[in-house]
Parts: sequence; C-alpha cells; structure tokens
Amino acid sequence: QQLIDEAPGTYYHSSMVANLSENAAFALGSNALLVKTAAFYHDIGKLENPEYFTENQQDGNPHEDLTMDESAEKIIGHVANSVNIAKKNNIPREVINIMSQHHGNSLLQNFYFKAKAVNPDVSEEKYKYPFSKPNTLEAAILMLADTVEAAMRSQKDLPSEQKREKITALIVDKFNHGQLDDCPITRKDLGMLANIFTVSLENVHHNRIKYAYSLDGKKEK
Repeated sequence: QQLIDEAPGTYYHSSMVANLSENAAFALGSNALLVKTAAFYHDIGKLENPEYFTENQQDGNPHEDLTMDESAEKIIGHVANSVNIAKKNNIPREVINIMSQHHGNSLLQNFYFKAKAVNPDVSEEKYKYPFSKPNTLEAAILMLADTVEAAMRSQKDLPSEQKREKITALIVDKFNHGQLDDCPITRKDLGMLANIFTVSLENVHHNRIKYAYSLDGKKEK
C-alpha cells in the first residue's frame, strides 16, 4: 500500500516483475510462490528516496544535482533499505535472501562510466552492489525478470523477434558478467527464460482495440 501511495512507478514495476517471475518459475519447476512474493517486495527500499528512481520521476531528475558518487550511493542503497524494511516487518528469511541478491554484486554501469569519463582513476567498487550473487534458481529468476522488465519498459512496441533478441542479450550479459555463477541454472534454462519473458511481455503489452465511439456517443475522428 505504501508503494501505491508513495512510489506508484515502483509498485507497477514490482507487479510486472512478479508476473514475469511467477511464469518463469512455473516453467522451470522452481518455487513460484516464493519468487513471486520476493518480487513484490524486492524494491520496497525505494520508499526511502522514490524520486531518485526513473519509474517514479515526473518533474525532472534529481540526479542532475548530485555527483556520480552520490547518485550511485542513492541507487545502490535501495537494496539494503529493502532488506532493513523487510526485517522490521517480519518478512520471512527465505524471501529476504532472494530480495538481497536481485542485483548481486553487479556494476552500476551508467554512473560508473560517466564518472570514469571525468576521472579515469575512479574506484569501480564504489559503483558495485555489495551483495551476494544469486545462489538459488528463484534468486536468479528474480534478477533476470527485474533486469528485463526495467530495460524493456520503454521498448514495448518492438516487434516480437526484436524484443526476444534484446531480452536474450540482457540475459547473456548477466551470464557473461558472472552474476549467475553461483546458482543452479543451465543454458537451456536461460533460453527458456528468454522465450517466457518475451511471451509474458507480449501478453501484457498487446495492442488494444481502438474504439470508434467516445463515451458521449460521438464518433471518434
């Protein structure tokens, strides 16, 4: 309820990630209820600073007034904030473990490369999430569903084949950067996930019928 009221963009994102995660978990035979629950709660830490996250921004971007280091701290901090809020509200440990791993120890590339352009000696560690990589299939599913939903949100009108190619590239990038090294997921699983995510997003973003008449009965132009 707090997300709906204070960070509606994050609420919508979390709901979408939950849908993708549940579909993927059913297909791979993992715990669908567990990963769906973790998906609903994985970004509750954004309640601390909702305006710093793209999905909640309406009136400008507050990162324009921050240094790259400060921006990275705000973004990376949402995972620890999520874990702290979950613990205070007695969210089960199994759910918290998955939540804490949804970015692994990945690099916040956008801010890092901008900072590096200004200072070639900038520390990469400042721009990495300080958490464990996914170590269960459920945690891996959440990481990939979160990545795909965030990246594809602005590309929902792409043709299906292009959409699948981009989703596959996102999954391969996580694999190539070692984020999936500690979990029991196979290359076959990753191919299945690309298909599942593509179909799931197609179902959500399918074209709506354009009605010929408005609510007052007049024909639309």
